[in-house]
Amino acid sequence: MVPVLTPEERQKLRSTVLHRMQLQLEKTEKQIETIKKQTLAKLNLLQQPGPASASQQKELIRQVLEQEELRIE
Repeated sequence: MVPVLTPEERQKLRSTVLHRMQLQLEKTEKQIETIKKQTLAKLNLLQQPGPASASQQKELIRQVLEQEELRIE
């Protein structure tokens, strides 16, 4: 037999679930915002005038990889 919850117990359970969902939503929104900022930073690097030398190309690649590493952490 399934136990029956009182209206107060159901409301408390709903409130707890809604609160957890709200916290998860906020966390997800922050993660999305962080990814947006990182992506824009990468685009800005890539839109700079093309590197004239191999060392400049290596530096640009290093910067992009460094930002990607930060995102993964």
